[in-house]
Amino acid sequence: MALLPNIERWITERPPDFLFEVNESGLAYASPSAAGAPVSEAVPPSSLLPSPSSPNVLNPEAFRAALTRIAPTGGGRKPTAGLVLPDYAVRMAILDFDQWPDDAAQRASLVRFRLRKSVPFAIEDAQISYSMQRRPAAGAGGAGATEILTVAMDRRILNEYEGIFTDSGFRVGLVMPAGVACLSLFPEAASVAGRASLSLLLKLSGAILTVLLLEGEAIRLVRCVNFTEPVAVDVEAEAIAPARLFSAVDDTVPVLTQTLAYAEDEIGHRVDRLLLSGFGDAAAELGSVAELEFQLRWDVLRSRFAPAQTYGGLLGLLERYAA
Repeated sequence: MALLPNIERWITERPPDFLFEVNESGLAYASPSAAGAPVSEAVPPSSLLPSPSSPNVLNPEAFRAALTRIAPTGGGRKPTAGLVLPDYAVRMAILDFDQWPDDAAQRASLVRFRLRKSVPFAIEDAQISYSMQRRPAAGAGGAGATEILTVAMDRRILNEYEGIFTDSGFRVGLVMPAGVACLSLFPEAASVAGRASLSLLLKLSGAILTVLLLEGEAIRLVRCVNFTEPVAVDVEAEAIAPARLFSAVDDTVPVLTQTLAYAEDEIGHRVDRLLLSGFGDAAAELGSVAELEFQLRWDVLRSRFAPAQTYGGLLGLLERYAA
């Protein structure tokens, strides 16, 4: 994928010494210089609750202990760490610009202005990154509008994640949301009837679903759906109703249906393939629904190092940076 090196300011000039992914399950680690299956360490439940606007790392001690067990820093210089974070901890959006300034400061100011009313945190306190995507304009000879994939994160929340590693002697360089990081795992797609292939990624992490729709290598839709519901409280009966059980297939199918309809209405043609990550045993059932109801071919996201299930983002970066 050409997307990853274009994420400005969050990408280091050289591969990090170590790669990590943090999510609700725990912490996973891999080294680009000695690439192999990632080593992971679980943490107690509710140690991490991804959110774009409220504290995420509720049990930092558990993550620091996990980090010490799987990747001790040792002596010498501070090693660099590349981090993959939950998609729901950030806000991703695609912005269109008829005019795109050459000056980097003007670009950053323009992106912040456009994001100001669409993020649940103060944009002045946000870490902003963006990647340029160009779509040809309609009609011959059009200059083409500039599309920008933006990633914004409340700096206080970013500090929570980075603190796990800086407190343990690492220097954090690269930081990336898991959905974008795993794009390096996308298999090559041939053009379809003279047009770029349209691919749909559904990536599940706990009860949070990331939706990425790609036309060729350009992201056309990015969405994050949190199926976690707060427990209902019956005040009169002083009782707590059980939370609705999340179904990886039943809850995902309506999102799949909506996204397929969006592709036909807004992009003008059907999705050509579906890629799944994080669904485990439910992937086959969801894939069967895609085949039977939508005549959509599907596959699971794969890595040469390990199955791309719980830590697909880490595997995507490992695929890119492995020696």
